[in-house]
Parts: sequence; structure tokens; C-alpha cells
Amino acid sequence: MNPATRPSVLTSKLIRPARIEMRFSNRTQYYLMVDMYYQELGLPDRPTSEGSVAISYSILVGRKDWLRKQDMELYLVLQENDSPELQNRTIVYWEVAGGKLSDVHQDLLKVPGFKEILPPTKLKSDRAGAPEISLLSDGSGELLGLTINPLFPRFVEADKQGREVVKYLLPLAGLVVGLLLGPVLRPRRR
Repeated sequence: MNPATRPSVLTSKLIRPARIEMRFSNRTQYYLMVDMYYQELGLPDRPTSEGSVAISYSILVGRKDWLRKQDMELYLVLQENDSPELQNRTIVYWEVAGGKLSDVHQDLLKVPGFKEILPPTKLKSDRAGAPEISLLSDGSGELLGLTINPLFPRFVEADKQGREVVKYLLPLAGLVVGLLLGPVLRPRRR
């Protein structure tokens, strides 16, 4: 779904695209695309082992020049028996602000034309705070994915550190200015 045409119910509720999911129903096409993305992103050959078939690959993408900006997941998945409305589709999952995925999901179901494809669902994960996703379709058949706790959270440590520095520098700057201007602005005694 084009965010520019999104319903007003989404205003200020979406943070960023956090996951791009590409679904494939053809095994050959799936492996060609996985190999292509691994090559284009400069990754080593895709991990495989004799006799096993990986049905999904999760790749960290973003700005190559700064690792901390690599905060989006490219998720390639093989679904040979996928439902017709999801077969061979690309779905963008938007991170929901404030962890209110079910609230935003329910608000969208009230918008005419929207229907539920996948209710809010926690994904299996080895880490604390497993990702949660939901999927909806608008009246034109466009898909809108929502997520909280994405696999690759957006990098905000620099923002936090910057605010911490400002929090301590502002009072210090005020003190320095006061010391410098104090004698100049002090009333003179006659």
C-alpha cells in the first residue's frame, strides 16, 4: 500500500517500513532470487546444507556505509501452497508506533474496504520480545502489513546518546554564559 494514500487512521501511527517480505510459489524462481540478492548485497553464498531446503532467508539491509543504519529486514520465503491473494506477492510491513499493533489493526478493519488477511500474530523467535505481525487488504487488493518488535529494530542509540549529551550540556552552557556575562551585566555600585 502506498503510504501517501493511506487512511487517516494511520496518521502518526506508522514509524517506518521494517520488513519487506517477498513470497514465492516456484522453488526455482525462489532460489534464483535468493542467490541474486545475496550477490547484490555482497553477502557470502546463501547458507545451505546437503539434503536440506531452506524455506526462508532473512537478510539485514540498509545503508552499507554505516552498519547501524542497516535496520530493515528483507525476508524471502518459499510458499509453494500459498493462498491466491498472497501468492508471489511482495508485502511491506510497517512498524507501528507505541506497540499498539492490535489497536491499529482493529481501527483499519473499521475503514470501508479493509479486510483481515492475518490477525495479529506473534512470530516464533529465539529472542525476548518476539516480533508480532498482522496483514490487511484494502478494497483494491493492496496489502498492508503491520509489525511491532521487528527482527531488526531501528537504530535509535545515537539519538538517545545525543539527547543525553544535550541534557548535560545545556545546563553547563548556561553556567558558562552566566559566568562570562555576569560581571558585564552586574549592576554597578555608585
